Amino acid sequence: MALLPALWSCVGSNGPESFRVQNGRVNLRDWPVNRDHSLVELRGDWLIVRGALVPATEQQRWTSASIANLPGTWSKSDQIERIVSMKATLEVQESDDWGLYISDAPSAIEIWVNGRRIGGSGQVGVDLESTAPSRNPVLMHLPKAAQYEIVIHMANFLHSRGGIYYPISFGSFEKIESTLRLRQIMDAGFVAAILVMGLYHAFLSIIRREKVTIVFALCNFAVAQRLASSNTRIFDVFLEPSWATSYRLEYGSIYFIAPLLEAFFAMLFPADYPRKLIPWRVGWYLGILTCLFFPISVVTRFLWIAHAGHIVTAGILIYTVARATLNQRVGTKWIAFGSVFLVAFTAIDIFHTFQDQTGYYTLHIGFLLFILFQAGAIAKNYAAIQERMIIEESKRKHSYRQLGKVFYPHQLIMMENGRNLEDTMPTGPGRGCVLCFDIISSSTIKHINKNQVIKNFFSHCYRVMMENYSTESMTANAYRLKEMGDGFLCSVGYPFKIPEGSNEAAFATQLALNFIAIFEEHVKAMDYPLPIFCAVGIAGGDLEGFYPESGTKEYDLYGRAVILATRYESMRKHIFQGIPDASMLIIQEEIFLSLPTELRTRFREFDLVQAKLKVRDDPSARVLYYTLIAKEQNILYPFTGS
Repeated sequence: MALLPALWSCVGSNGPESFRVQNGRVNLRDWPVNRDHSLVELRGDWLIVRGALVPATEQQRWTSASIANLPGTWSKSDQIERIVSMKATLEVQESDDWGLYISDAPSAIEIWVNGRRIGGSGQVGVDLESTAPSRNPVLMHLPKAAQYEIVIHMANFLHSRGGIYYPISFGSFEKIESTLRLRQIMDAGFVAAILVMGLYHAFLSIIRREKVTIVFALCNFAVAQRLASSNTRIFDVFLEPSWATSYRLEYGSIYFIAPLLEAFFAMLFPADYPRKLIPWRVGWYLGILTCLFFPISVVTRFLWIAHAGHIVTAGILIYTVARATLNQRVGTKWIAFGSVFLVAFTAIDIFHTFQDQTGYYTLHIGFLLFILFQAGAIAKNYAAIQERMIIEESKRKHSYRQLGKVFYPHQLIMMENGRNLEDTMPTGPGRGCVLCFDIISSSTIKHINKNQVIKNFFSHCYRVMMENYSTESMTANAYRLKEMGDGFLCSVGYPFKIPEGSNEAAFATQLALNFIAIFEEHVKAMDYPLPIFCAVGIAGGDLEGFYPESGTKEYDLYGRAVILATRYESMRKHIFQGIPDASMLIIQEEIFLSLPTELRTRFREFDLVQAKLKVRDDPSARVLYYTLIAKEQNILYPFTGS
């Protein structure tokens, strides 16, 4: 906030009160000629003669002249006030460095000093036809003298108010020039800053496709236009528009700022804005905007109506922000602080208009402060969004962890990329081996930790199945089909492919031997006094993956290999009359014949024909092969395939 007084001081300050113009005279002899000294603003009581262009030599008419306070305005109520003459006498130290500057008057103006015309803007006439209005500022280098008798002639036939809006500056000519340049640079800087913010929000609206952002961008452009067309009017300096165009640009920006700001707040807080007023507000603004098509005299005469409407707009904005604050919208406190500055500086401008239309407009300062506070609100919103994103990311990770209990990682990746669940696992016919694992006579085991041991064993086996798993190639040691109370089914080669170059039958056999070794490891940890054995059956054949047509979409396999694996495992009851004295592995003839020699030597042949037995669902089978696996045997074969 300390920046504002510093900026304001750069614009210039009033001269000492003792130098105020009184009854048309001011004594500046005690004011030293110093270029670094602040300028004197010739505020005070000037002599004025209405209805005539009076030269300085007509002392009688100036003696009977009335008083006008400058800077100030007066209403154009009749023909008399369209032409005025003003006079002030300055007593100064004699110097050739003095200068005089008149910023703006809504009419044609001529400046006479000591009986000589030394400057002017436009052409002063006694009627509309002979008058050419202009808004160009007047900067004059005064001749060397100890006294300046300044007479100003003004003609106003097109504006609703005559007068001089800004203080007439007197002082060192170079000081006036440097101060003017500084003011123009400051205004240009403010305009550039607001335009950059407008362009930023315009590009942001294109990227985000947000209506509220483009409306705020238009607000920035309107405020920038307002500043560029008022105060030092840097817009006029570069483009030199006509007198009427210059005023339409200045007042047009006033008419556009209010509806754009109200629309911005309505979009920013749609639930808090009084939406029932929208038809009335739209009608009001459309009516006000039509004034721009009338002559400048009409536009300026009814300018107070537009400013009265701005007071209503400010009330609606305050109401909307107050409701949003009470409803605890994110970042509203920042917007509320910014709105206070925006409304305050707008009120200053409106006060100037209602009072006498003098002084420098300050809306742009309030708007820039609003932008700064809005940036705080945006930062607050982004912080809230980031916090929500962190929470959502935590939820998403938790969801993924939970879904990982049901789906494989490659399924989650594929679904995240837009694939349907049914496309994440192979469906249709295939071929592979199926392992059926079963704990022999599990119901007779009487151990308090039996269920936990079986659960740990199943988890260990599942980790082995998922070794060599790849989301890209969809390979893994095995696919778990289902778990029973004392056993499980898994497939090898389908739907997951085995590592490249492996013998499918050998891979399945080695995996079964590994499962038996793991089982023995967990049984040993139980320290159970009685023997516990298991049996594994392996069969190869057709398999097919599918998702059910209705209900929960749970992937499953069916096929001849699934059925035969359970049938071969159950043949242990016929090979051994009773419970065997070791764990055992039973394989189909097709599997046996596909094994390498080092594995085939471990198996014994069982003649089904001689034993007068048949494998259920495999009536053509004439033999099967099995091996008994004692605890002391080394059964851990390396997983290298064939």
